[in-house]
Amino acid sequence: MFRAHIIIGNIKSSITGIYHGITKREMPLFLNEQKYRVNHRNMGKTVMDKIKKYLQKSFTISHRQIVYILNISALHFS
Repeated sequence: MFRAHIIIGNIKSSITGIYHGITKREMPLFLNEQKYRVNHRNMGKTVMDKIKKYLQKSFTISHRQIVYILNISALHFS
């Protein structure tokens, strides 16, 4: 339980500090980024191998597709 308070405090500091301009629409993306950072904080030297693997499996997405996805997800988070 002690670590949960630290993680919540770090997220709150990030929102009020670095990400002070975050909107409600962008909140799910921000929280997913924070979740990824917490879950992968101890990756060490294998991080570049994992990034290489993810990039090889990834595909490109256009700005129009990103906006479309954000508009669809706005219905769920508004």
